Amino acid sequence: MGLSAFFKASILALPLRSGLAGAVPTTAIQGREEAATSYWFANIERQGVAAFADKGYTVFRNVRDYGAVGDGVADDTAAINKAIQDGPNRCIDKCDSRTATPAIVYFPPGTYLVSTPSIQTYYTQIVGDAVEMPTIKATAGFTGMAVIDANPYYPNTDAVNWYINQNNFFRQIRNLIVDITQVPIGSGAGIHWQVAQATSLQNIIFQMNPDASDANKQKGLFIENGSGGFMSDLTFNCGGFGM
Repeated sequence: MGLSAFFKASILALPLRSGLAGAVPTTAIQGREEAATSYWFANIERQGVAAFADKGYTVFRNVRDYGAVGDGVADDTAAINKAIQDGPNRCIDKCDSRTATPAIVYFPPGTYLVSTPSIQTYYTQIVGDAVEMPTIKATAGFTGMAVIDANPYYPNTDAVNWYINQNNFFRQIRNLIVDITQVPIGSGAGIHWQVAQATSLQNIIFQMNPDASDANKQKGLFIENGSGGFMSDLTFNCGGFGM
């Protein structure tokens, strides 16, 4: 196959997604959720180690191994955060930067209910199944800034974050449906993404309340500073703000 033919075939093979509201109809989402998964990511033998972490440090974490159920009924908030933050010397709060303890947090297919934010810590990749995309869904009583919060604010402070915005690197979120349709329309966000270099958001569908009135303040992405990083294949189904 010639080079031009290769690129043409590659482009034709790509799924078509638009950043416009309503670009991916409900039937398309259902088709992606119901497909029989054959994604290799969770099943390959992992022989690498984190070079500067303690011996036996776990890089790859499957949220099901930490107690997440993914049945759309159980509250999986604690299990998800445990999977993300597990291990010694993770760069969590009061940590400006640390690259010795990376983490890959994998979500198998399913619907994961959360009632407070899933806190994405420094040097952490959150990866869902690419064939049968999982959903992280906020409950109706959800409290917090966003379903996934990459840089939480300390309470009762003058806008002080866990991480310095200019030094908030090495993060990724991909292959997820983030659902805030049950959250009251006066507030709520899918992802709080206050990051800098070496970061990316890829292949994410944001499901929000379709109310198109001015009362709808929901946001798919809330980015008030930082550098944002690389973004690709983001779909916002909403009546309010995409980002």
